[in-house]
Amino acid sequence: MDRSFQFRDAKLLPLLIKFSIPSTIVALSSILMNSTDRYFIGQAVGRTGISAIATIYPLIVLGDALGMFFNAGGSSLVSIQLGQNNLAGAKKTLGTCIFTVGVIGIIYTLLGFIFMDSIVRFLGASDSNIKYVEDYCKFFLPSVTFQMAFWSFCAFVRSEGNPIMSMMINFASIFANVILDYLLVMVLDWGMKGAAIATSMANFVPAMLLLYHFYKSDLLKLENKNIVWDFQIVKKMFSTGFSSFANEFLYGTDMIPIKDTYILSTN
Repeated sequence: MDRSFQFRDAKLLPLLIKFSIPSTIVALSSILMNSTDRYFIGQAVGRTGISAIATIYPLIVLGDALGMFFNAGGSSLVSIQLGQNNLAGAKKTLGTCIFTVGVIGIIYTLLGFIFMDSIVRFLGASDSNIKYVEDYCKFFLPSVTFQMAFWSFCAFVRSEGNPIMSMMINFASIFANVILDYLLVMVLDWGMKGAAIATSMANFVPAMLLLYHFYKSDLLKLENKNIVWDFQIVKKMFSTGFSSFANEFLYGTDMIPIKDTYILSTN
């Protein structure tokens, strides 16, 4: 069946199975992604490294939250437009999201480097772990744009009716993170720097795969003329995307007192 018509013409149960099973597998496997850095840092650096990861975690979650805005808002809008046979509109939405993610990611990175010391102090970095926190930030911040793209655009792949492709791109990220964490942290003994590079590459690899996919897609094809800012498109995404952003962001801020309690209990 033509993917552009499968949501309209396919039977509900097979369609539900087709999309829910890959999404469930990705959700379960993401546990491995989230725990990899902590495991190898705990083994190689110890509890000071773990406290450094906990300190930087809200910054990582903020990048995820920004990605979730486009994940929920952008992919929902694309799905509606595809359901309306408005393929041109869906392509414009994709292009606007890519442009906006790129701009926000660059601004995030620049502000992170300019105000790094103040930010990590605010998040609770202490004299004992600030070197580890800043080592991680220096190698993680350049990948924030790719992190946001990864979190955003896997949902667009599902929206065009390709959940298996979305799942495989997620697996590529997990595989890269686990292998590189082991090599850089355990084998080369690069500590926090190695963990940050592994995480950055685990964001870069799927982002490049997603970009390649959309340039070659036979449905939601990325066209350079559509990679522009469009306020009206962003406005349409806001009602759906903001709730997902807020949910993820508040989860990250909620981790700050939990982290502080953990650090106090280990001192």
